[in-house]
Amino acid sequence: MDENNKISKQTAIREILEKIKSGKVKMKSRSYFMLETAAIIFGIIFILGLAVFLSSAIHFFLHASGLWMLPGLGFAGLKIFFLNLPWDLIAVMLISGIGLSILIKQISSAYRQPIIYWLAAVFAVIFSLSIIFVQYPLHQKLRALSGNKNVPLISSFYQFHGQPPCAASLIGEIASTTEYGFIVAPANEQDKEYNIIVSPKTNFPDGRKIKKGETILIIGNKKEKNIKAMGIKKFDPDEISLPPFPASCPIK
Repeated sequence: MDENNKISKQTAIREILEKIKSGKVKMKSRSYFMLETAAIIFGIIFILGLAVFLSSAIHFFLHASGLWMLPGLGFAGLKIFFLNLPWDLIAVMLISGIGLSILIKQISSAYRQPIIYWLAAVFAVIFSLSIIFVQYPLHQKLRALSGNKNVPLISSFYQFHGQPPCAASLIGEIASTTEYGFIVAPANEQDKEYNIIVSPKTNFPDGRKIKKGETILIIGNKKEKNIKAMGIKKFDPDEISLPPFPASCPIK
């Protein structure tokens, strides 16, 4: 058995040498492999940074637009939430994570592990780092900068994303109660009031005990100054920054 293995190795070596002599196999210098490894490491660092930035940006835009509050308002809220997610950023972030997994797998000693393990590990790292990243007000500062100056790429990025969802969403203070619901004064529209019509189908995730003077978030179908509420949620302006919900864009 040992003799056969020895002959097989010698044969393989002879075939490789013959291919090198014939020009079928080209030798590569050590510096080539060093540069290749350096390029892969640079790619890993760059793509990881991009993925973490995009993941934290998605988190920021969900809060800046107020979109994150809508899933708690039932099916209508979920519909608006999914329709208004920044799918372009999510797609680029996912592609970055997949590319990062492939690059790491190329230089890792555990390259034989299934790619699904690498994907799970990479996205766990991305999300963990993005949680740390959002603790710093980088996105707030960049968004403020984009509003004050026309900065290439940054201005378009922050002005395009994080816009309020297109829906009859309204945040305002209850001015009075009516037989059918409430009169609400919008927080972002002066000298206007809307008649909020409540029905048994209206979703109240915080309960129906809502009184005059409280600030609430409403989603529903708007017609002139009447909004037939699909969902109503209490809103604490002292704890949460006020997202600029529009009051004149009806739910499709």
